[in-house]
Amino acid sequence: MASSILVGGCGLLPIDRNVAAFCAETADVKDLVFTQEEDDSFWNAVRAAAGQSGTVAMADVVAASGWNDTWDVMVKASAGVEPDRLNRLGGATDLCWTGLPRFAGDGPAHGVHVFFRAGQPIRAVEWDWRTQLFMIPGDVDQVLRPATEMAPTEYNWLQPA
Repeated sequence: MASSILVGGCGLLPIDRNVAAFCAETADVKDLVFTQEEDDSFWNAVRAAAGQSGTVAMADVVAASGWNDTWDVMVKASAGVEPDRLNRLGGATDLCWTGLPRFAGDGPAHGVHVFFRAGQPIRAVEWDWRTQLFMIPGDVDQVLRPATEMAPTEYNWLQPA
């Protein structure tokens, strides 16, 4: 009798099969997250932009944090995110994920924002109820791109203008 396991983004696989053979690549969120210093710098840059008047491009917010790498899209991955959704929004194909945020019962909201370049995850910044400073109203599949103009809200969050 064969047993199966559910692998994020890959579906059900027999336990005795090599998971890597079913994935073009595996991404571990823990390998992508900013260091604590980078994380603090990122959220300080977001807070500074949210405290200003007018709009600012998302690329400028990210650059103000000191991280100047090229990226195409930033995807919000809340606890319990479906790997297939994350792949679709980030432009990835056949990518399996480990270390995605999980639900913690009635715990506070948390997750990561994953930055992609050419369909590959390159970095991630963790967020929780204290640092979640992006409001993306409307379509839950909306993503942020470098050219996305962000505007401050009355609550000192940033949202697409």
